[in-house]
Amino acid sequence: MKRRALDLRVGGATYEQIAEALGCSVRTAWRYVQIALDESAAITKEAAEKVRRIEVRRLDGQLLALWPNRADPQTAQAILKVSQRRSAILGLDAPLKIQAKGLAMTAAERAQQIAAILAAARARADSGAQAGDAEESVEDGPDESDRA
Repeated sequence: MKRRALDLRVGGATYEQIAEALGCSVRTAWRYVQIALDESAAITKEAAEKVRRIEVRRLDGQLLALWPNRADPQTAQAILKVSQRRSAILGLDAPLKIQAKGLAMTAAERAQQIAAILAAARARADSGAQAGDAEESVEDGPDESDRA
């Protein structure tokens, strides 16, 4: 039932339509879909962990094969790349620190900045409207020189 509910949902069916197709309440249809999604997520997580373990074993094998020639500069570079990839897969690298600008502003400073942005946007909109008015007057008809 859960799998069928999920298949119907993926196919675009509403929860009401799923409930009707399965002969259950809308609430039960929603629960079936949620349980099926949770089960799919667990299977996906398990599969990802399995692939991660396989990849780490491959990288370990590459490191073992390269290690005897580590004095060679090209081999040392290869060892470094394999080690970096291994660290990334295992999540050993520290996350990058990203500093967002503007977060240290006071509420008053933020309000002033927003007001300035809005004023600039209004000015651009007004100048665009004035340019549009000028274009409309030209397009309304021929001017005096065209009539002669």
